[in-house]
Order: sequence, then structure tokens, then C-alpha cells
Amino acid sequence: NCCIISGIPGIGKTTLAEILSIYYLDQGYQIIPIRSDIREAIKTYRPEGKQFFLYDDFLGSTALEMKTNKNEGKELLSFLRHISRQKGKKFILTTREYILNQARLSYEEFARQDFDYNKCMISLEDYTKADRARILYNHLYFYHVPKDCIQDLLADGRIMEIIDHPNYSPRLIEAVTNLFHLPDSSRFYDFFMDTLSHPNKLWENAFRRQISPAAKDLLLLL
Repeated sequence: NCCIISGIPGIGKTTLAEILSIYYLDQGYQIIPIRSDIREAIKTYRPEGKQFFLYDDFLGSTALEMKTNKNEGKELLSFLRHISRQKGKKFILTTREYILNQARLSYEEFARQDFDYNKCMISLEDYTKADRARILYNHLYFYHVPKDCIQDLLADGRIMEIIDHPNYSPRLIEAVTNLFHLPDSSRFYDFFMDTLSHPNKLWENAFRRQISPAAKDLLLLL
């Protein structure tokens, strides 16, 4: 009844959790998003009826802001154990893998808990070439990328270089098709490839504001 979805930033954890929410909504479950802490779930829990609890980034979105409330950790683990024994209850949590590992090192309650048995870790290798193509297609279509730009990607079949790019990630694809200003349509392919090869805009905020000085030094050395 419980599952922790983990992985690197931008890999699709939240999207997968939301798709599961839609599936269980169709099965007659009440969807309960948890926005601040586990007490929201405890207050809305009802012994009767089908309930689906979704706790996105349950440990925080960065290691520096990782939740340190001792009661939160104890209550969370208690709620997990309770839901795991109930019928008609589902509990989905998402977190970045490195933050989950940090929590295990920092908090005794998490260190004692074996999360692996109910953990789903998403890695880039899990996406087949067809999956990557569908993700790219969806972003090009639903963000209304101009046809001229799409034609520039399709010329000489070079769109496959985007799909096969080692830096491919759903978040980078979204950044190019939605968050960044589209360049001249005849240079859209060059713009796309440059962003994939040098994803500075995607990671700049995380580098400057979300990691410690020691982590910055280590990254620069690497």
C-alpha cells in the first residue's frame, strides 16, 4: 500500500506519482495531497472509504532544507506502517535519492527503517528510446512549439541526436520547449543541442543556492 518514488531531479518522480493518482481516482479513491507535513494526512484519515495520500518531496526539495522536525519523522514512519496494514488505503511519497540517503545518515528513525522493500527508484536508463521520443513529442505538441522549429529538428533525422543525447532528461526537454525563449526557427536544433550539452540554466540555481560551499568546491574540482 506504500511506495517511495526516488531518483535524480527532473527524472519524472512527481509525474509518475500524479499518474498513479489519476489511476486510483478512477478506482474510486479520494485523493489527498499533503502540502506541508504528515499531520495533514493524519487529520484527513478515515477508517472507512478508499483514500490515496500523495506526499511530494516529503523530505524537502534540497539537502539544505531537509526537514528536521523529529516528530515529523516519527509520525511519518508510524503512518507508513499503519497504512501498509489497511485495505483501501494507498500512500505514495516522492524524494530525491540523495536526500533520502542523507536522511538515513542524519536521523536514527530513518536509519532503522528499511525503505528498499517499498521503494521505486527511477533512473535515466529506465527510459527506452521510444519513451524518450514520446516525452519529446508531448512537449513539442502541448507547448505549441511552432512547426518551423519542429521542421528544423526533423531535418536529416537529427532529432535522434536529441533523443540519444547523454544529458537527456524530461526536465531539460521541458526547459527548452517551455521555459526558454524560442530562438529563430532555423536555429532551433542548434539551440536545443547547446542547451543539452551545456545545461547551465537548469542547474545554476541549484548550484548557487541549494548546496553547501564544500559541495560547490567538490563539484568544481570534479
